[in-house]
Amino acid sequence: MNIEVIDNVVSTELLDRYNDVTLYTARIRSDDGGENFYSTCIECGSDYDAHNQSISLDFKNKEAKDIWEWFKGKTNVQDSNLNSCYMNTMTYGDEGFTHIDGEVEDNIITCIIYMNPEWHSQWGGETAFYGGEFTDDFGDSWYYNHDIVKSVLPRYGRVILFEGHIPHSVRPISKKCYMERRTLMFKLVNTNFESLKKGLINATT
Repeated sequence: MNIEVIDNVVSTELLDRYNDVTLYTARIRSDDGGENFYSTCIECGSDYDAHNQSISLDFKNKEAKDIWEWFKGKTNVQDSNLNSCYMNTMTYGDEGFTHIDGEVEDNIITCIIYMNPEWHSQWGGETAFYGGEFTDDFGDSWYYNHDIVKSVLPRYGRVILFEGHIPHSVRPISKKCYMERRTLMFKLVNTNFESLKKGLINATT
């Protein structure tokens, strides 16, 4: 189970510029009645050309693109490795259900960048990872019997890198928290966990 937490990676200058941007967010309701905030920062892959292996990324704002360009420079990935990029925002009362980002055969690696300049441990909002195989049938014993194997608080500039088939969720946010929890996500394909990890560790400040 590959999960790596790396602190002091992304420069606060990049993160501060991103946080200064007013982002459009829309509340969406899932089929099971849960809610969270979702803000699209980038659309990619829509004009992928299989003949010349080129891809054009349509960023919604320059600041998201700047962070992606920084990430590329540190990890040596290409635009074609980016499956999707978006921001999730959650507040007190929102629920983040356990899910996976892809099956094992999809070979998706997820990178979460925490975007909150301030976060207190009593506010909750941890990213929790669970042991065992995932099922979306919540009547199954998995839902009741599997354990949290790692729980990570959303510190500013902290990065989590993990294999997308690992079940995970956002733990509830305390009513004491007066701000929304923001994360920037890169979903990557056709790349290698260890090489990404090495590039990010070497980038620590």
